[in-house]
Amino acid sequence: MVEPELYGAARMLKDAGTDRFSVPRQLREFDAEQIENFTRIYQEHAVVAAHHVAQTAFLEQYLEQRHWSAALDDTLAAELPWSIERFEKMRSAARRVPEHLEGLDRARAIGESTPFRETWALATLARLALEDWTACNEAAQCLVTTDETILWEAALALSHWRVLRGPGSPADRRQLLDALRRCPLKEPAALRLALLGEPGGGPLPPEDFGAALVTGDVARLSTAAHEGDPLMQFAAAQRLIELDAAAPAAGVLRSATPDRQLALLRLLERRKRPVPELKEALFEVAANAQERQVVDGAVRGLRCGRRPADRARGPGRPGGLPGVVAARGHAGTGARTIRRIPDCRRSVSRESVGHEGRCQGRPHARRLRGAPLAKCGDRNARRAVPVCRDAARRVWR
Repeated sequence: MVEPELYGAARMLKDAGTDRFSVPRQLREFDAEQIENFTRIYQEHAVVAAHHVAQTAFLEQYLEQRHWSAALDDTLAAELPWSIERFEKMRSAARRVPEHLEGLDRARAIGESTPFRETWALATLARLALEDWTACNEAAQCLVTTDETILWEAALALSHWRVLRGPGSPADRRQLLDALRRCPLKEPAALRLALLGEPGGGPLPPEDFGAALVTGDVARLSTAAHEGDPLMQFAAAQRLIELDAAAPAAGVLRSATPDRQLALLRLLERRKRPVPELKEALFEVAANAQERQVVDGAVRGLRCGRRPADRARGPGRPGGLPGVVAARGHAGTGARTIRRIPDCRRSVSRESVGHEGRCQGRPHARRLRGAPLAKCGDRNARRAVPVCRDAARRVWR
């Protein structure tokens, strides 16, 4: 045994080939300058190793298992001191991760610079937890590793509700389920299995938002729809619509990104039943959305549950839409084109459409792009609302 302050020098002597039983004697024979030099060299190596351990500890905060940094510390401590080539490689890798980086930027830098395969895998899974969806395919590769701890961590990450409600998991479903069933972390694994529609009967972590998605906790989902981050709001809105408790989803439908608006509208369409709680939100989306698919989806949602008073909400009615948008569901024109046409002074409704696809004011042989024809009582409306191919030609050509 040697004193703690001589540990570095002792490791340097042992690395040089000194028999461990001879190390204490040689340390007593060395002068202070030699011991100080050995200690300094060892500490340089130890500092670099500590940087790599700290990087792994940073990644752990985004993972389910937290043993990685301690395991790496034990591994590197047994290796020290390194050869000169190994030391330079380790020091160069540590320097490529600036200390000021945080969050996703730091996780990316660690993954790009680390010399350890395990740390690269952990950085990839941490990026996934931080909603870097470009890491999905790389994370799926971790399911084929021989290290079961990495395998379990990857399975938990790829089946998290944020991934499932975000880009969707790219992993093979059977492989994912098998890994989750073998995972020793029972509560997180049970939650992921339930999210995948394969409940195992195990207890669910009550504090996890994923448990609210599984159990259909309307109160908690409603709170999340109002107060959560954007992805949590979107996931809560989806589940509330599935539970026929869609009222709290109105705000999410109004404020979500176009792709998420479209996903919510398609979910409403698949349910094939009116959702009166979302009527006003659907009218707003139909009036304000820039993407044609979103406008079409909102119009289809309004058609599903419309009442006679809702069939034509023109500019003269309280809360009405602009005439051109009210006609959007009937005219079949593109979103950009229809916004160039002046607003019609009167509303247009399906009652204006003949049973044979003819305009009530004037018969036409052809319909505009196969859409039902509409007319407005105002003569000038023929310039505002295209009613046939000839009218469209006059307006746009």
